[in-house]
Amino acid sequence: MKGQAPAAQPPFLLPAVYKVQARILLNAVYKAWVFGGMGSWNDNPPYSAYLHEREQDYTLLSARLYETLVQCARGAVNSVVLL
Repeated sequence: MKGQAPAAQPPFLLPAVYKVQARILLNAVYKAWVFGGMGSWNDNPPYSAYLHEREQDYTLLSARLYETLVQCARGAVNSVVLL
């Protein structure tokens, strides 16, 4: 569309078969992925949750976030499956 900036591209290459919507979704998943690595969701937050007696909340929200990101990635990747 005129006047709109191009959609942000993920920092990895995708085959041309992926539509803009799939690229945007995969880029969002990439940017929202907080699991693993230094300073990640798995480093200090569990201890902080423990200190504030919120371990169950942390565990539940972590599982929901992980599942949501995986579902989004799966949907974007499967959007190019031809039947």
